Amino acid sequence: LGRNTFKSYTPVTLGNSGTPWSTSMVLVEEEVMASSNRILLMTLAGALVGALLLLLAIWLIAHWIVKPLRRVAELARRAGDGDLTIERGEFGIATHDELGDMADALHGMVVKQREAMRAIAGASEKLGGVAEEFSALAEESNAGVEESRAGVDDVSSQMESLAAASQQITASVEEVASGAQSTAQKSTEMAGE
Repeated sequence: LGRNTFKSYTPVTLGNSGTPWSTSMVLVEEEVMASSNRILLMTLAGALVGALLLLLAIWLIAHWIVKPLRRVAELARRAGDGDLTIERGEFGIATHDELGDMADALHGMVVKQREAMRAIAGASEKLGGVAEEFSALAEESNAGVEESRAGVDDVSSQMESLAAASQQITASVEEVASGAQSTAQKSTEMAGE
């Protein structure tokens, strides 16, 4: 026949006869294996479709998770570089899952840093105003010290002048006293003569 076949022989006993009988069966391999081959092909096709669907699901889930994570990482870098203008909508995550929680937490951190920077800027402005006031007070103080020093120099100069005048007066008084003594002695001498 030119085709592969399966052959089977089975002995059969008929009634009480002592004659051995047998039955044989010849089946064509293609006919026997047709349903098995069909099931095998359907199983392989189902497995292939299942694997493709699984790969598609993995890719979609990874894309659904990785894309928002990359956006969060980009915004975190911007915040790290000092950009504190980031708003919650820029994250592009509207879910209330772990990604949404992470976006909320990062946005909250940016908001607190922005508020801290504003507080620091306000304190710096106040400090600058206080420093200007201290500078003005220091200038006034310096002017007062200069005036006081000028007054002290003037008083010192007047004291020196007064001391010099006092010395002159003392010298004049001594001269007058000496002259008066001399005159008194001459008067005493003239009276004794």
